[in-house]
Amino acid sequence: MIETHAHIYSDDYAEDRDAMLDRAWNAGIEQIWMPNCDHATIPGMMELAERFPGKCLPMMGLHPTYVKDDFETELTIIEEWLEKASFIAIGEIGMDLFWDKTFQEQQEKAFLYQCKLARKHNLWIDIHSRSAFWETVKLIEEFGDPNLKGIFHCFTGTLDEANKAIELGFKLGIGGVSTFKNGGLDKVIPFVDIEHLVLETDAPYLAPVPYRGKRNEVAYIDLVAQRVADLKQITKQEAIIATSENARKMLVKASSIPQKQICMSYSKIHINPISPEPTVGSVLVIYTGGTLGMVYETKGKQLVPFNFDQIIDRVPEISRLNFDITFLSLSEPIDSSNMSPEIWIELATIIEQEYAQYDSFVILHGTDTMAYTASALSFLLDNLNKPVILTGAQLPIGVARSDARENVITALELAAAKNENGQPMISEVCIYFNSMLLRGNRSKKRESSDFNAFHSENYPALANAGVRIEYNLPYIKSYEPNQQLTVHKHMDNHVAFLKMFPGISQLVVDSILNIKGLKGIVLETYGAGNATTAPWFLDAISTAIARNILIFNVSQCDGGRVAQGHYETSRFLKQAGVVSGSDITPEAAITKMMYVFGKEQDVEKCKEMLAMPLRGEMSI
Repeated sequence: MIETHAHIYSDDYAEDRDAMLDRAWNAGIEQIWMPNCDHATIPGMMELAERFPGKCLPMMGLHPTYVKDDFETELTIIEEWLEKASFIAIGEIGMDLFWDKTFQEQQEKAFLYQCKLARKHNLWIDIHSRSAFWETVKLIEEFGDPNLKGIFHCFTGTLDEANKAIELGFKLGIGGVSTFKNGGLDKVIPFVDIEHLVLETDAPYLAPVPYRGKRNEVAYIDLVAQRVADLKQITKQEAIIATSENARKMLVKASSIPQKQICMSYSKIHINPISPEPTVGSVLVIYTGGTLGMVYETKGKQLVPFNFDQIIDRVPEISRLNFDITFLSLSEPIDSSNMSPEIWIELATIIEQEYAQYDSFVILHGTDTMAYTASALSFLLDNLNKPVILTGAQLPIGVARSDARENVITALELAAAKNENGQPMISEVCIYFNSMLLRGNRSKKRESSDFNAFHSENYPALANAGVRIEYNLPYIKSYEPNQQLTVHKHMDNHVAFLKMFPGISQLVVDSILNIKGLKGIVLETYGAGNATTAPWFLDAISTAIARNILIFNVSQCDGGRVAQGHYETSRFLKQAGVVSGSDITPEAAITKMMYVFGKEQDVEKCKEMLAMPLRGEMSI
C-alpha cells in the first residue's frame, strides 16, 4: 500500500517517530510520500528520505499557507533543492482561502511559478486547494499546459469538482474525511472510477474515524482503504491494489528526469566462471567510461568504445576467476572530464539498489577525475561494509601494452577477497592502480604518462599486489557486520576552489568570493596553510566569513598538513574562522564540502562537519 501524502517529519511525532513508522511498515505500507511546507521542514524531510531510501519519498514545494510577502525567497530555496536533489513531485502547492485571503495574490503567483518548475523538471504537482478548488482550477487552465498532471490532495469536493479534476488529468487523494459521517465523499467515490483515486492520510492531520480529533498516523490509511472499498463495493485488498497501482504510475513519470535520473535501465552482462569449483562470491562491475574501455578501430584508425559483450575476448583471464561477475554499463558512458555530482549520486544509487545482490563492487572509471569520484562515493555511501574499488587504465584495453588487464583483474580479486571468517578484507571505497590499493578519499592523480598514476602521501597504501597481495591491515577500515548502508543523495555544488599564487590580485579573489549563491571555498594555501597577509586579502576573507561563506584551508603540498597559526602568515586565517583541512586532499575537500552542504543547512554544523574526519579522509 502506498501512502501518497503524510507529514511524517512533523514535530507531532518528535516523541515516537520511529515507533509510528514501525507501525506503518507493519501495516503493509510500501512507501510514504512526503510533501514539503517551506524551508524549515526540508531538513527533517530529507533526513527521513536518507534514512529510508526508496520508502520515504520527498516532494519539494511551498505550501500555500506558508506563502507570505517573502515567498520569492522561499521559492529560491526550493529551486536550489530541485537542482541538487531528486524529488517525486512539486508539492504541497496550491491555494488556501479557508481562514483569510490576505495573501491570495501571492499564493496565485507562487502556485503558477511552481507549476513552471514542475514542467521544467518533468514532475507532477501535489495540490492543496482548501476552500479554493475553482480558483485553483482557473490557475491550472490559465497555465495552459496539458502535460501538467498531479493529485488533488485531500479531495473533499463535489462530484462536479471531482469530474473537473479528472478532466484536467489529475488524481483524487482520498483520506480520513471519507470516513466522516458528513464528509460528503459518499456522494462522490461510488461514481468515480477507481483508476482516478489514490490513498493518503495527511498525517498528523484529519485522522479517520474512530480516531477523529486525535493525532493521525500513517498506519490508519488501512481505515481509508476499507472505506473506499465499502463505497466501491469491492474488497479492501482490491482497493489497495488498484490505488497503489495508480500511485506507482505517478512515479514512473517522475523517474524520467534526465539530469537526475535514478530508475534507469542498464545493460548487464553476466560472466560464468569456467572453474568447476563452487563460486565464492559475486562482484558487480560498473563501467562509467574512460580510457580503459577503448579499442583500436582498424577501419577508422581511431580509438572507439568497445562492446562489453566482448569482455572475455579482451580479458580472457576473467573467466578463470572463481566468483560470479556481472558487468553493468551506464546508459551513456562518459569521459571522466564530464563527471558530475549527478553521476556520483547515480553510482551511489546503483550500489544501493544492487547492495543485497552482490558481495562487492568494482567501478571502471577514467583516471582524470577518479580521485574526485572515490572521495564523493566515500561520503555518499554511509555505513558501507562491502568493497567499492575504482580502477581504470592509462592505456586503452585495445592497446598491446595496456595496463587495463592487470588493473581490472587485481581489482576484481581484491573486491572478492575474504578473511578466514568469511568477511570482506576491504569494506570501504578504494582506488586500485598499478599494484597499489589506496583509500579512495586519500588518493590523488599525480602522473598522466606513467602507469604509477595515483599516490597517497598522507595515508599508507591498504594493500600491495605483487606475487602475493599483502594487506596493510592496521590501516584498513574495520568490517562492522551490523552496519546498515545509508545512501545520501544530495550534494550542493555551490562551492569553488581559490588557489593562492604569488601576485594573485584583489580582483580575482573578490570575483570568486562574490559568486552568486556561493556557500563555500576550498582555499589552497602554501605549505602548512599559509597565505598572503595583504590587508585587502584579509578583509576579503573576513567579509566572506561574515556572509556565512565557509572557507576550508587545504595545502597545495601533496604531503604534510595544514597547521593554522604555526606561522604568522596563517594565524589570521585561524582567527578569522577559516576551517583547517589538516591533511585532506583538495579532491576530498571539495567533494566533502558538497556533501556537507547537501546534508546540513546550519552553518555552524557544517563547519563542525568539515573540521572532523567523516570517512577517514583526514587526520585530526
